[in-house]
Amino acid sequence: MIVATAGHVDHGKTSLIRYLTGVETDRLVEEKKRGLSIELGYAYRALPAAPDQILGFIDVPGHERFINTMISGVSGIDLGMLVIAADDGVMPQTKEHLQVMQLLGLNTFIVVITKIDRVDSDRVNIVRQEILAFLEACSVTALETFAVSNETGEGIDSLQAWLDSHFLQLNKQQETGIFRLSIDRAFSLKGIGSVVTGTILDGNITLGESVRLLPGDQPFRVRQLHAQDQEVESAGKGLRCALNLSGEINKAVLRKGDWLTGVDGGDPTKCFTASADLMSSPVTIKHMMRAKLYIGARHVEAKLSLLQNNSAEKNNQQESLLQVLTQDAVFCCKGDHFLLRDYSEKFLLGGGKVLDPSGSRIRKMTQAQKQFLSAMAMDEFAAATSKLLLESNNVIDYERYRHAWNFSAQQVTDKLEVAGIADKVIQRKVGDQTYVLSRTYWQFMLNEVVNTVSQWHKNNPDKPGLGVAVLKEKLIEKIDIRLLHALLYELQTHGLGNSSDSFSNPPLMKGKLVQINGLVKCNDFNAGMSEKAQKQWQEVEAILLRQGLEIPLLSELEKMSGVRGRELNYLVSTGLKAGRLYRISPKRVALPITLKLLADEVMVMAQIHPSFSVIEFKNHLGLGRNYVIELLDFMDTLGFTSRVGNERIIEDDNIPQQIFG
Repeated sequence: MIVATAGHVDHGKTSLIRYLTGVETDRLVEEKKRGLSIELGYAYRALPAAPDQILGFIDVPGHERFINTMISGVSGIDLGMLVIAADDGVMPQTKEHLQVMQLLGLNTFIVVITKIDRVDSDRVNIVRQEILAFLEACSVTALETFAVSNETGEGIDSLQAWLDSHFLQLNKQQETGIFRLSIDRAFSLKGIGSVVTGTILDGNITLGESVRLLPGDQPFRVRQLHAQDQEVESAGKGLRCALNLSGEINKAVLRKGDWLTGVDGGDPTKCFTASADLMSSPVTIKHMMRAKLYIGARHVEAKLSLLQNNSAEKNNQQESLLQVLTQDAVFCCKGDHFLLRDYSEKFLLGGGKVLDPSGSRIRKMTQAQKQFLSAMAMDEFAAATSKLLLESNNVIDYERYRHAWNFSAQQVTDKLEVAGIADKVIQRKVGDQTYVLSRTYWQFMLNEVVNTVSQWHKNNPDKPGLGVAVLKEKLIEKIDIRLLHALLYELQTHGLGNSSDSFSNPPLMKGKLVQINGLVKCNDFNAGMSEKAQKQWQEVEAILLRQGLEIPLLSELEKMSGVRGRELNYLVSTGLKAGRLYRISPKRVALPITLKLLADEVMVMAQIHPSFSVIEFKNHLGLGRNYVIELLDFMDTLGFTSRVGNERIIEDDNIPQQIFG
């Protein structure tokens, strides 16, 4: 359990921690001499009843360091300890420290009244009542109030006993993702090398593990690891750590405020979207005003882009949506806390939580963006994902989404499985981007594409199809247009079995559409054909598909289909012009898919015999000699195979894919 102290200067925070732990936190010179140490202001004590359990304290002696120290360690803090001297009472820094802790999401506090040896009991009671009234005005309820003396030790035992008991009762159920740590110190030690310290905000780190330094994306390895002043082999979320790093280290790149992350973590950003509590301040918070952002162990210049109002004047102590545009890149994940101060750093503007760490600039909020940010405000991954995909039919950029939550790909899969929604969502890849969406929405978009193409045919019966650009224009208001090429791929026959779908079942609809000469058309449509000819074509095509690799003669096709003479010649001629048929010989025509399968068999044969005869290929297929001769002669004309004496070799194995798809 980590306890953070807060309070006005000289109210006895450091002395109190020394009493509770026996450690002097004000020890910068001594700490540097000790070597691989942690950080000025941190002290630890093992619980007598459970020596393996460590009670830690954060002490911030200087007020100027309070904000960054709190932010960089806030994810590991379990309890705030508000220290107030009996002879002073509540002071300005007391109020600001409490305000900072609240803005950072810390809502569990105890109150310790110090220096009771300097005042009488009446004064202690007056201060106690003053503190309770102050906390009530701040909407804070203290778990307990203690009165102690750092000189005589009075009240210390009761405080220590309560802390030990509270720690043992504390059941920390914490989700952990990919390792990340905000560096609050970086230095070099003779004989050891480069050392960085900080609090682990998420995940676990192990001796020998590889990490990334951000924002420079430089790789390092953990050579030595100390957690809470002890050498360890691994450490997890909430622990104070010192890491001795090895790699190509330039001392200048290891800076306070940089981050160490796991190799699968996200990337830095200069724009993140957040919810924030904007406070009353001496200045009106306006759209695109300059401010100072405190996040992790760093503070940087930033501009505030207000997404709800152009002025936050009416939003005092109200939650606002905004984008923070930083001058220098920062690293953050969903749920990370930050503070905002005015540009001159004289007063607080407010604080908040990151919703979308890598969002692009929002000029005008769309409905999809509102739904996305609403879901990202939720605490549970499964609930947020279900809301986005199953309730709102959104499409998620997979890598951006999992990095926002700071989860590995395996953790995402596991969480979807546990939540019972893994079979309801699918992945689709477009170029380098992977998208996740609900199976229902994917089916809806497939239908929309097919229906749009079908309607085009009805309106343009004499045209062979429509271009992808025209199709995109017609669909842009109906579907998520980012997925158009993935939708077209799945709707075509040649896409069968190749679609990326790691979350669920195989692709849903194949063979509905075809692309010929850059035009998209329905698979059963032939431009200019009468209704009767359309039906005859469907019958002929079905027979050719059923025949598989054994392509019938035209005379046999005539008997099988019942389409005779000039009508069959018309279908064949139309099919050849449209690229839906290929003429193998004067006696045979074939579908592209059949020829692709036959070409695959040729390549299988060539793997067994790099040069092979007609007889060998005939035996391989189990088909007639004359048919095989016709087929191989056709393959020769394409440049796929060539004849050397009485045998064939493959000339260009890319030809079948290029021609037949």
